[in-house]
Amino acid sequence: PEAADMGIELTYQLEKIRNYELNLINSKKDLIPVSFNASVFKDSQGGVIGIFAAARDIRESKKLLTDLENAKNYSRSLIESSPDLMVTIDRQGIITDVNEAACELTGCTREELIDSEFSTYFEEPDKAFKGVGLTFEKGKVSMYELTLINKNKERIEVSFKMCIRDRSMQ
Repeated sequence: PEAADMGIELTYQLEKIRNYELNLINSKKDLIPVSFNASVFKDSQGGVIGIFAAARDIRESKKLLTDLENAKNYSRSLIESSPDLMVTIDRQGIITDVNEAACELTGCTREELIDSEFSTYFEEPDKAFKGVGLTFEKGKVSMYELTLINKNKERIEVSFKMCIRDRSMQ
């Protein structure tokens, strides 16, 4: 009831609210999440005489969001459990995501790696950049040999398998 009262008060203050979440209780005492939209309506002189409100059942939307979050967490756990360096790179060669193994191998934090240029971590940056380009061109590249140089200036021979995970990006 307090949240509903706050929704009404906000509607009077702001003259309209959108997607204000509330829980309705049905006759079986089940909680039903709803999205509440409301606006004031006025008389011919502009005086507020009431509120018009509509509520939409958002159980399915909330379930889909929960399912999506669970799938995201599951996918993330698979990526993190890999002992291999895994990165996501955009067409410009910028790193958009990494796993923990990438941090360990490069000696960089996730924050340092994300939004940095993939090619800068290799002895031959042009070759690394070319590998990214070939991946977008062909869809995948296997056994692409590069020499990674980590933060401690150690040279590590690596063999990359790169592929596009979303074909629409080709």
